[in-house]
Amino acid sequence: MLFRSTHHAHFTQPFHTKTVLWLAARFAADTYGTIGFPEFAEMMQYLERLKEIFVQIDTDHTGDLSVAELSRALSLSGFNVTGFPGGGDALSMAVAEKIGRAYDEDHNGVLTFDEFVQLRLEWDCYLDAWASHVPLGMNSIHPQKLLTVLDSVKRSLEPVGAWALHPTMSALQGFDS
Repeated sequence: MLFRSTHHAHFTQPFHTKTVLWLAARFAADTYGTIGFPEFAEMMQYLERLKEIFVQIDTDHTGDLSVAELSRALSLSGFNVTGFPGGGDALSMAVAEKIGRAYDEDHNGVLTFDEFVQLRLEWDCYLDAWASHVPLGMNSIHPQKLLTVLDSVKRSLEPVGAWALHPTMSALQGFDS
């Protein structure tokens, strides 16, 4: 699957199979594995929004997100490790590096758009689960409520696991369940 843009050459690379799996699990989960036109249009709108966010985060315009750019983006989105604005402190940078490393498929120390899409798809599951069980603005949770949130995350990720175990996935180049 290609995501093309005439404005930024770094959006013309094919998506990794893992990204396609995440997209399929998110946009075809309610339609038993079929992406019809409505789901395709929703997926393209989602990717366009992510592209806009990526361009805003990529302040040095390299087409990749550095640890500093990811740390700043996490801080601006409300994920603030230390309470210092901007995410430039040592602890925030260390957390951003650890998060980024988890999605850095090619281990080059930066996140490509493809890797950023994987990060957002997974994190959206967490954020949706949190938002559905925790009142807006709350940054703490009762332990019993946390179990409910974690169960919600598990259920939201089940389509990804089901797709990953599907026999046709193992035949795709570059995919390792």
